[in-house]
Amino acid sequence: MISFNLINYVAGLAGVSWWTFTWTTAVGILPLTVLLAVVGERAAAMAWETWLAIGGVSVLLLTLVWRIRKR
Repeated sequence: MISFNLINYVAGLAGVSWWTFTWTTAVGILPLTVLLAVVGERAAAMAWETWLAIGGVSVLLLTLVWRIRKR
């Protein structure tokens, strides 16, 4: 949600060490990177019903988040 350029700039100003920045960035990025790579690899083989289910769940989650934030 927040640009990595902004996070990198703030981390540099805050004096975060190189090692701390590297491992926390890896822990934060690695799970989503792996998930997107696996889904991308298998996307062509997925049935249309699977895509429909993914879309439905996404719409439900976005609606839920929107309603929670609206309160």
